[in-house]
Amino acid sequence: MDNLKLGTLRFIYADDNRPMHLVMPELISKAFPDYIILCKSVYNGQSLLDEILSLNNLAGIITDYDMPEKTGSHALLEARQQGYSAPAIIVTGSSSNPELKRDLKTLTDVPVLLKPFTTDDFINVSRHHWRKYSPKIP
Repeated sequence: MDNLKLGTLRFIYADDNRPMHLVMPELISKAFPDYIILCKSVYNGQSLLDEILSLNNLAGIITDYDMPEKTGSHALLEARQQGYSAPAIIVTGSSSNPELKRDLKTLTDVPVLLKPFTTDDFINVSRHHWRKYSPKIP
């Protein structure tokens, strides 16, 4: 039974820091080891918004806040205005940005994970957050 997966979870990861794109799929896999993880990477906020609106059956979004073309929170806000409501996590190097604080007043269900974070930090925030959306996720 150890080798059987419960299904597939599809994520989008947005960050203009390319080395993080090598790390994030592994972190997501550690957070949800009972699933096959598919992780689409994008490098700016506009691409994030475009992918959110074009992909079906997303388990969720993990986005950096500060990116070219559009912040991660602006992409999430625009997607929500168009009816998209999958769970999301914002990762950022600073939580003191006034624009981010303003956006989070609307994105009340989106946790912020401060960089640098540990694997355990990511796993704990991810599992806790996604359980609210899918009780099946351990």
